Amino acid sequence: MTFPDDGFFHALQQDSDDTLRLVFADFLEERGDDASIARAELIRVQVELQRWSPLYPRFATLTDRQNELIETWERVWLGKWTKVLTGWSFRRGLVEAVCADASDFLEYADEWFAEWPTLSVVKLTRASGHLPELAASPWLAHLHGLDLSDNDINDESLVYLTTSRYIPLLQALDLSDNPIGLRGASLLIDAVYADELRELHLSGCGLGGAGLRRLLDGRGRQWRRLDLSRNGIEAKDMLPFADSPVLRNLTALDLSWNELGADGIETLVNSPNVAGLVDLGLSHTKAGNAAVTSLAKSKCLSNLRSLDLRWHSCTPRYDHEQIDWGGIGELGRSPMLGQLRRLLLTGDSKNTDWIADVMSVARPVRELTVSKDWWMTQELRKSKYLMPSQFIECDLEDIWWLGDRFNRDRPPCPWGF
Repeated sequence: MTFPDDGFFHALQQDSDDTLRLVFADFLEERGDDASIARAELIRVQVELQRWSPLYPRFATLTDRQNELIETWERVWLGKWTKVLTGWSFRRGLVEAVCADASDFLEYADEWFAEWPTLSVVKLTRASGHLPELAASPWLAHLHGLDLSDNDINDESLVYLTTSRYIPLLQALDLSDNPIGLRGASLLIDAVYADELRELHLSGCGLGGAGLRRLLDGRGRQWRRLDLSRNGIEAKDMLPFADSPVLRNLTALDLSWNELGADGIETLVNSPNVAGLVDLGLSHTKAGNAAVTSLAKSKCLSNLRSLDLRWHSCTPRYDHEQIDWGGIGELGRSPMLGQLRRLLLTGDSKNTDWIADVMSVARPVRELTVSKDWWMTQELRKSKYLMPSQFIECDLEDIWWLGDRFNRDRPPCPWGF
């Protein structure tokens, strides 16, 4: 479906209150063919879905209908592009995200943006050999989010992207699992055209403590989401981080798979600069009783809504009255539990009944999940928030559910990245 009218093209791009989408749904319905009527229904269903939480009585019914419409009609709506794309997502009834080979993006981007005026998120594969051409593509200027994860991009290749004049509107960038190292951190900080960047994913990029300190030297970057998991960061590196304006601006921080230990976590959670955090990832950080006790007693995490403590090292420490004074016990008595909407606690201990018993004191109970669900292992830590900064209570889903405040409860995407 092509939109030749430039005015309508730009109007759809800027439609933030759904008005034009619903008008467009009426237009499609009036066309009368089955594919257009189905698309009109999808627009209305997804517009309504994004307005409500999973507790909304019609949420499950709307979700089922959304999935049914997409499964039945997506290949009809996409036409020939189903043979080129490796992934796609409809949001509010229109294509907003695609996954493709980098060479295909370079060849077909003009047609994609003509056909899908709302396309704003692209995940590219096999991009390492195409960085010069990608950086020179004016179509990058149409994107809010760019996912280049796991593309074997090194610091030399990254130079092309960070000096591109076509990324001034980019709000989220995923470079996870690319060996950019310390120099890559410097390139990102010094990028002339990255002032709009609000979300940065650098998981497994080989930064180390030196790379983290380089990120803290930025020119007042207003990052809201930062993924630093699997980067060899240690407890001593938390001291400069805790005092950094970078931390003060964040709403989501992932430090999973870094050996922070008790000292590092205590330094972090007792910093007044964590007051804005909504989502904190501390999985596989050697968080034992002392670390979790510090977290439970912290007075600086009043806005926290999601906490990932998977594979903690806490063990029960019962007194003569069988009250646990270990880290999980302290967490179970912490007022913090009343504010959490997602809590992951699967850990080294095989005694999950102990965890469930301790956490049963949480109030209100139905707003808290002690999750042992491995689905979350893959999905939780890939929050992709590519729209302008806003307070979102617990948006912990992947790139394809961008901007939906309740997206963390969505099913994962079928292509699995």
